[in-house]
Amino acid sequence: MAQNFTSAENQAAMMVNVGSQAAGTTVTLTDSKGNTLLTFTPEKAFENVVISTEALQAGSSYTLTAGSYSEVITLESNLYGTGGMGGFGGGHRNQQQNSATPLQPGAETITQ
Repeated sequence: MAQNFTSAENQAAMMVNVGSQAAGTTVTLTDSKGNTLLTFTPEKAFENVVISTEALQAGSSYTLTAGSYSEVITLESNLYGTGGMGGFGGGHRNQQQNSATPLQPGAETITQ
């Protein structure tokens, strides 16, 4: 089970369930202008991606891509998360456009 941050006063964080992805699947985060903010390739299979960086800003939109999964996420606060086992407060998933809402304390922990 995966757990997101419960607070993010100084730096935004997001946790997104990207479905079952194989080891070696590239994950990319771009901003609304198409600039690549990060890219990485996990060595193990995964279902959740957790990103926290100073580049994330509330009020901005980002595109997260992992294999064939792609989602536009608009951060409304410094915390964002999508459902999975046990679920997360806030954030309604949509493969096309997400308007992120704050997470509730008590979300679950990321494991790989």
